[in-house]
Amino acid sequence: MLYDGRTIKAEGNSNQAYFNDPAVNAEIDRILALEPAAQGPEWAKRRCVCAFRCVGVPSVAA
Repeated sequence: MLYDGRTIKAEGNSNQAYFNDPAVNAEIDRILALEPAAQGPEWAKRRCVCAFRCVGVPSVAA
């Protein structure tokens, strides 16, 4: 998992930002515990929220 902070190691990380948020890790666990058919829609719901939290994209008022 790209943003699972529990996978951070000294070298060779896909998580190059060293992002580790317990709430995001818990959400990853929750979704992975679902039946495979139910996981896709849950990942889709979380994609935008996680992308903003995980990579630090600033929030801009339109």
